[in-house]
Amino acid sequence: MITVPATFEADVVHREGEVGRHWLADLPAQVASCCADWGLSIDGGPMHGGLSLVVPVRRGDERAVLKRVWADDDATAEACALAAWDGRGVTGEARSIGATRQKGGVTHTPARLRE
Repeated sequence: MITVPATFEADVVHREGEVGRHWLADLPAQVASCCADWGLSIDGGPMHGGLSLVVPVRRGDERAVLKRVWADDDATAEACALAAWDGRGVTGEARSIGATRQKGGVTHTPARLRE
């Protein structure tokens, strides 16, 4: 199980209030569930931005990241854009395999890291 960074918790609770607190409480279980569903193993500590938590993962020898995003219109659009780009034009980062909407957020399925 992951530990949600305290700075991310503080930002989400400040911005979203009690709804954000509930989302954060369930976040480690959501990440664990996604990892189990997609055959991923956690490969490092979580990182974050203002609206998302990114967890380094592996699927066999393949490095990837699992990104769990607070549900908003931008998160849904980002998932669609990453899927459409399929890694083309993304500066050395990743391509998304899709996204799912669950429990007040969007989970980007593992994005493969490009070497």
